[in-house]
Amino acid sequence: MAKEHGLTNPELLAAMVQYFRVTKADPREPNGPDLSSALGKLTAKLDQLDKRTIGFIREQEKTYLKPILAEVQAVHSWTAAPSG
Repeated sequence: MAKEHGLTNPELLAAMVQYFRVTKADPREPNGPDLSSALGKLTAKLDQLDKRTIGFIREQEKTYLKPILAEVQAVHSWTAAPSG
């Protein structure tokens, strides 16, 4: 296996140990970790984060940006009006 991956035996062993640490896979189970369920959980967390981020942005827009825009437009229309 080491030759297949262009590694020495100690390098392959170190890579294998690192793989099992990161994935928390049990090397005694030939099926390995269930990557599809892990991916599903990660996708769900990203969806939640996306919804929270969009909600935060909308709240900032409603609370701060729209009032500021209204004030800037009012000042602009007031200074653009012809003096009489």
